[in-house]
Amino acid sequence: MPTTTISLIRHGLVHNPQKIYYGHLPRYRLSGEGQAQAEAAGLNLCRARVSAIYTSPLLRARQTAALVQAQCQPQPPIRHSQFLLEIHTPHDGRTQAELALQNWDLYTGNTPPYEHPEDVLARLQQFLWRVRQRHMGEHVAAVTHGDVVAFSWLWVAGRPFDPTHKNANLSQIGHSDPYPETASITTLQFATAERDERPQITYIRPY
Repeated sequence: MPTTTISLIRHGLVHNPQKIYYGHLPRYRLSGEGQAQAEAAGLNLCRARVSAIYTSPLLRARQTAALVQAQCQPQPPIRHSQFLLEIHTPHDGRTQAELALQNWDLYTGNTPPYEHPEDVLARLQQFLWRVRQRHMGEHVAAVTHGDVVAFSWLWVAGRPFDPTHKNANLSQIGHSDPYPETASITTLQFATAERDERPQITYIRPY
């Protein structure tokens, strides 16, 4: 069976001089550095043919997807997917300094409609399964957000999703960065048609 490859790209660096946790807030765009990062990701990714680019609907992700697309020949279509959205928490608009004091635990105490790690992983797995069915044997890119990518790392490695120890669990996995950097590429390779397959995983920061 041909390998199906799905490359998860975290969006590029965002213009955020006030250092706000922006989450789902609108109008947070890429900085100049973030645009260059996204172009570098596209150059790296598009050395091989990319059949489609899926993206979170948030502005920073859509801008990243467009810059990646521009590096590809032929240019693959861009499609939006709610499965790739930023995590939904009650912390949008708080300062990064405030969240650092709680060790970036964005989940403990969340009640519906806010998400827990298991919710984020479940929608990511649903996205991966749909893409594997639709694009069997192809290479697809997906622009998403930091924790969505991070939970793919933990899932593949069989690590726990305890939000109070998220960073410690991620650092034990052994990738070159302890958390997915902006415009980094995490590539998942699926060799079978089994829904519960744990893929091969590679990580690169292309700049």
